[in-house]
Amino acid sequence: MRNFYLKATQGIFYTPEVKLNADTGHCKIIGESQADNSVKFYTPIIEWIEGYMKQVREMLVFDFQLVYFDTSSSKFIHQILKKLRKYELQGGKVIINWHYPEDNDDVLDEGLQFSEDTGLDINFLPYVNDETY
Repeated sequence: MRNFYLKATQGIFYTPEVKLNADTGHCKIIGESQADNSVKFYTPIIEWIEGYMKQVREMLVFDFQLVYFDTSSSKFIHQILKKLRKYELQGGKVIINWHYPEDNDDVLDEGLQFSEDTGLDINFLPYVNDETY
């Protein structure tokens, strides 16, 4: 299985940096998510996770460090978390870290809602937002 990487983009629309490491199981989504086409952006990420769950079957550590995400992105983040919960229920080991700007309760609240909706035990980790990812 191959690693997966997408560079962050900025412009009219923003997409986060995505690093999915098949060798270590460490995955990161960092930045802002206001994709022009969320389906096109997030589908390969979900497919990678599904492939990992079938082929590798090792621990996944997933770090989300999003300073902002729109409603469409939120739906796909929720799908990702549901996939991770399914993996966990099938015996897979999953660690979810939800990094949020310490001055942004909205991002924290979204993470808390995701935890409640999916049943995942999510680690909530505040950080100082200096606009660098």
